[in-house]
Amino acid sequence: MVRHSLLRAGLLSALALMLVALPWVAAAQAPSPTPYPTLTDGEAWVAFQRPTYERNLAHGVHLVRTDGTGSFFAAAGVPGGLQLHPDFSPDGRSLVMDADDHTGTFDIWIVDLADGSTRKAVDCSAPCVSAQEPAWSRDGTRIAFARRTSSDAGEISTIEILELMTGEITTVLETDPTKVVHAPRWSSDGASLVFVQATMDGEELLGNSLEIVDIATPGVTRQLIPVEMGAELSDWSRDGRLIAFAGGHSGIWVVAPDGTGMRRVTADAGGRAEQPTFTADSTRIVFKLDDSGGGISDAMASIAIDGTDLRPLVGEAWTYGWHPRLRP
Repeated sequence: MVRHSLLRAGLLSALALMLVALPWVAAAQAPSPTPYPTLTDGEAWVAFQRPTYERNLAHGVHLVRTDGTGSFFAAAGVPGGLQLHPDFSPDGRSLVMDADDHTGTFDIWIVDLADGSTRKAVDCSAPCVSAQEPAWSRDGTRIAFARRTSSDAGEISTIEILELMTGEITTVLETDPTKVVHAPRWSSDGASLVFVQATMDGEELLGNSLEIVDIATPGVTRQLIPVEMGAELSDWSRDGRLIAFAGGHSGIWVVAPDGTGMRRVTADAGGRAEQPTFTADSTRIVFKLDDSGGGISDAMASIAIDGTDLRPLVGEAWTYGWHPRLRP
């Protein structure tokens, strides 16, 4: 349906055209091809999205060391255009992402970081409209993702789980056309998923709530953050104690999984903070920061969970990047 496309895929498809106007993109020189680098186990890398010359300046998934060195296009082997929402496997040896293969749909792809080889993990073909926003389970055996499917009743939104060993896919939540679900993220024990749910009134978006579904009781959800707060992408800490989320235009927040202790992490003043994810030790939150007043544009940032020690995620300077994920 049109309204759902405007919510996600339509906006993302226009991203490359908007980025052409960025002066640093236009002035830079296309990089020379290099062999796929060796990623040593335990070495600190960040996966993120940025404009990619090989994709006509559409966002592609890149890797860079946390000291700012070694940046490279990590998913050249994935065919098509846009590449979005990277997530590391728990052992840090693979990446999962969604990608537009120019057929009008987004599929789920896995990249082996040993050599850059790729495979399609979830094929979205009609009546599927998109399979996006994959998240690797903490034990490495499953990938959760959101799917949109066309039907006679309207566009149906689901959260599904792929079993990597068998290839079996199960649905844990299905909505009616008045709801759109996005971006599931795993609890530390693998028993639950937190996700964003958009509520529609015809073509009008009423707001986004943050919801939790337990795998043992598919289809049954509980609301963590109400629609009025406009919750956006979220993440569950590895120690299981906190869920971080972007509160619309109000920055990064954390809340306990039982809904208690909600507090704001980023400062009230200055810019927009979104796309949060926890570090492996659960002591910091990685996110995208956009603060025109401070001269920061869509930069990868890191902050302690108590709201102190805001700093660049990569090197000493603010580095452009969307949906940053630290290698475990």
